Amino acid sequence: MSTVIYFLISHRAEYVIFLSYAVLAWIACLIGYRLLDLDEPPSMNVSWTSVGENAALTGKLLYMDAKLMLLVPFQIAYGLTSSMMTFYIIGTVIAGSSQLGASYVGFFAAIVVVAGAVVAAPMSRLADRQGKSIVILMGNLFLLSCGLVVFFFSDATIGTFLFMIPFSIIFGLGRGVWENTNKAVIADFYQSNATSSTAAFAVAAFFNGYASSIGYFCFNYIQRERMAEIIIFVTVISSICSQVAFLVQINQQKEEFTKEHRFELARRQLAEHKYKMDQAAYDKFQREVDLSVAL
Repeated sequence: MSTVIYFLISHRAEYVIFLSYAVLAWIACLIGYRLLDLDEPPSMNVSWTSVGENAALTGKLLYMDAKLMLLVPFQIAYGLTSSMMTFYIIGTVIAGSSQLGASYVGFFAAIVVVAGAVVAAPMSRLADRQGKSIVILMGNLFLLSCGLVVFFFSDATIGTFLFMIPFSIIFGLGRGVWENTNKAVIADFYQSNATSSTAAFAVAAFFNGYASSIGYFCFNYIQRERMAEIIIFVTVISSICSQVAFLVQINQQKEEFTKEHRFELARRQLAEHKYKMDQAAYDKFQREVDLSVAL
């Protein structure tokens, strides 16, 4: 919608877009207010004590759980890459391009979002067939490509229509992996504990938002080559850490399977021993009955 408004009325597009979204937000609030109560008891404790306990649990999980710590670099990588793409590529390169200009800012931002949405289903199927670790690695490579493009190509080359189309799609693919498979991985890792799952999602959201804010603040004051080097370094680290996280998960699953197997074996041995004891007691009782009848 923003892109259409930019093309139709570029002179006052910012104000029209702001007012349009403000009106839509108010309408959504009114509709939400009119929704009927589901008659479900409230389950969220919003007291300061509860908030503090949940924050402490989140920090403890991050400190104690190696898998979550290894997933953090991917959240940081996406946060920094998204701030670079939004602030520098779309907000600076495209807006200042002689071929494109500010009217194309919304257009390429929309391509990123659409690419991320379209790739969700294929990536989900690929994750089911080949494993989520492969998809996460691909997501890191997409983000790494964004840093490599900024490092090796000039702003004049990037700021062209034919170059920005595939570039926006590549970042959109990385965004799609972060938005979908990344969160599915977190849900899989902590599916047995709802509290840990909530804390893990909170950690992911925090580090992504923190990295994005740092990028927006700092990228304005450093050279584009240094910006690209940061993205390249973080995404390489993220690629390695993500794969190690999956290895840790596999080892933990093997240990849990071994424990369950030992428990099941012990349960069967105990049942067999109990059966033998019961059988011996029955045989003794039967002999006593036979003896009494004989007498």
